[in-house]
Amino acid sequence: MINIKRETRNKLNGGINLTPLIDIVFLLLIFFMLTANFIQNEGLKINIPETQSAPAKVKKENIIVYLTRENKIYFKGKFLTENQLFIELKKELKTNPEKIVILKSDKQALVENAIKILDIAKNAGAKKFVIATKKR
Repeated sequence: MINIKRETRNKLNGGINLTPLIDIVFLLLIFFMLTANFIQNEGLKINIPETQSAPAKVKKENIIVYLTRENKIYFKGKFLTENQLFIELKKELKTNPEKIVILKSDKQALVENAIKILDIAKNAGAKKFVIATKKR
């Protein structure tokens, strides 16, 4: 009988080395996490009005308030009343009063409610306002 060394016997048993496969899967996971677009509209379906001119580019660290078709106000993913919105905007503007308040209103929402929101923002201390639109 042939005497085979222990190291050689382990190599002969074979097996698939999973280390490179795990490395590749991990790198793909990192790649997709870094290149994914994250949704900014917080899951609200809002049909923004269209304009002829291109919308202005606005920094991301601004305050976004949503007004739905049902005339409900959302801020940071939560439904708020007008009084609650005033309190929340006051807190946000206290840290940085130069932030722009962006109103993303559904085109079916009442203009009166949009004006109320802008008035609340002004009373809370906002100096700049924008109504979001999209280009046709």
